[in-house]
Amino acid sequence: MSDKKTNTRELEHWLAAHVGDLVDIPTKDVDVQARFDRYGIDSAAAVGVTLDLESHLGRDFSPTLLYEHPTIERLAAHLTQG
Repeated sequence: MSDKKTNTRELEHWLAAHVGDLVDIPTKDVDVQARFDRYGIDSAAAVGVTLDLESHLGRDFSPTLLYEHPTIERLAAHLTQG
């Protein structure tokens, strides 16, 4: 298994846990293919998740990141490519 795939899966899990904490559901019940808005992630929460991602990954991101990549799966793939 490639490091990229491992990192993508790890980031998917981190994001699923984070979204689950935000909306008070177990991580296992967060669908990584569902859009963030399905979980009630509004613009304020999206900016909060982006700021937490910046801290977690040590990188700066656009505040529109979750709108540009609207699922955990797509966001994790975007952030781990390259």
